Amino acid sequence: MSELPIGWGEAPIGSFCRVVGGGTPPSKDPANFCPPGKGIPWVTPADLSGYRRQAIERGARDLTTVGFAACGATMLPAGAVLFSSRAPIGYVAVAANEISTNQGFKSFVLPQGFDSRYCYYQLKYLKPQAEMIATGTTFKELSGAAAATLPFRVAPLNEQTRIADQLDILLARIQACNDRLDAIPALLKRFQRAVLDAAASGELIEEEPGSAPLVKLGSVLAEPMRNGKSVRDGGGLPVLRLTALKNSRIDLREAKTGDWTDVRDVQRFLIRNGDYLVSRGNGSKELVGRGGIVDGCDSDIAFPDTMIRIRPNVSRLLPDYLRFVWGARAIRRQIEAAAKTTAGIWKVSQPDLEGVMIPLPSLELQAASTKRIQALMDLAGHIERRHAASTRYARRLTPLTLAKAFRGELVPQDPTDEPASALLTKLIATSSNTAAEPSRTRPKTRGKRPTMSNFDKDAIKAAILRLKADRFSFDELREQVSGDYEQLKAALFELLEEPSPVVRQVFDEKAKAMQLVRVRS
Repeated sequence: MSELPIGWGEAPIGSFCRVVGGGTPPSKDPANFCPPGKGIPWVTPADLSGYRRQAIERGARDLTTVGFAACGATMLPAGAVLFSSRAPIGYVAVAANEISTNQGFKSFVLPQGFDSRYCYYQLKYLKPQAEMIATGTTFKELSGAAAATLPFRVAPLNEQTRIADQLDILLARIQACNDRLDAIPALLKRFQRAVLDAAASGELIEEEPGSAPLVKLGSVLAEPMRNGKSVRDGGGLPVLRLTALKNSRIDLREAKTGDWTDVRDVQRFLIRNGDYLVSRGNGSKELVGRGGIVDGCDSDIAFPDTMIRIRPNVSRLLPDYLRFVWGARAIRRQIEAAAKTTAGIWKVSQPDLEGVMIPLPSLELQAASTKRIQALMDLAGHIERRHAASTRYARRLTPLTLAKAFRGELVPQDPTDEPASALLTKLIATSSNTAAEPSRTRPKTRGKRPTMSNFDKDAIKAAILRLKADRFSFDELREQVSGDYEQLKAALFELLEEPSPVVRQVFDEKAKAMQLVRVRS
């Protein structure tokens, strides 16, 4: 990160916030769950998938009191910030009311006066760092101990609110921009489909709709349709792969060399410019029968048996006109109606395609229609390229805006605001009293579960005295004392509040972080 702004401080988020996990009761017992609004609000990461609002009241289902008592879920106060710690890491929301979560969250209970929105936005900004320190093989997970180490930039309280207010406005505008950009691909598809439909009906070139005669495709071909030939890999004549069908064209680079040793009359399976190749089968009914035109073919290439070759009689049917009208809905309806399924694969045959009825205006009108369609498709392609560039830029706006906010460059600073160094010292020293405490009665669990009573305060004091340096970090203390992170931190807060404490907290201006200092009697 960059240098801290004047008046700001930085500390591990767990040094002044309580990090709280969650739990899930046995899912096979329906008595543990109830419909939303009927029990204890409970949230899982799945509830935040696609969630757009900042605050959340509850998830798709609530816990019953029985379910709540049967797991490690904790009631979080309103204003707590929920942060998903696995599957995936980085969903963020603010509790709109008292709420609980499953174990897929590490939530942060903030001290009084701390702006939840400021924390919400900074955790979004810290998502990449959280992902970096997560561990796991099957999937990454952020532990409570790791979450507590996230380096949190603390601005003065009033500045936090100014930053959050500005981010509310700016990020809402950015989201609206992204929403509009997201709608463009669907609009372009509708536009392209409408162009092809208009071409098939004759409306595109001001021809009277329906005036062009309908003829069977098989009646306007230079030669009968033919299935291709698939051969083993070898060092002979190239043969196309099915992946060569791309956007109504044939990508001649999608080919392999084949072994044609035992094949007679290979010339039957060669393609030439103007041929239209159609997919014989596909797992999707919407894709079966899709085709592509051959263009730029200057060497011998064969086509596989996964395709059917259509060779138009150019004295009656222009190949480019066929390419465009083939995508019209009137044609697609006929192809899909003729398709048959076998073992989950939709297929069309030569007779099916030969019987497809296509509008056949004069060659002059076909050429005019093709020219008009190509111009409109070129326009759509230009818009697509501009849309792609704009989308890439717009997707960067949110992280750039958050980065600017937490460099202290988004709103003016007020020299009369209380410096964050003093704020941090106050927050950390009093967090056990001023933070909204989660409350629940823990159920009985198998084995030993660390609790505050498991920690011997004398042992912690002895560990503090054993440290070589008077000034040390919480992590250095943890190396001397084994036990649960949360409970050790709670016990340390109790030591800080004793009338004659053996340790106190100070804010290190040079390190921009809180440190512990041993008090010598």
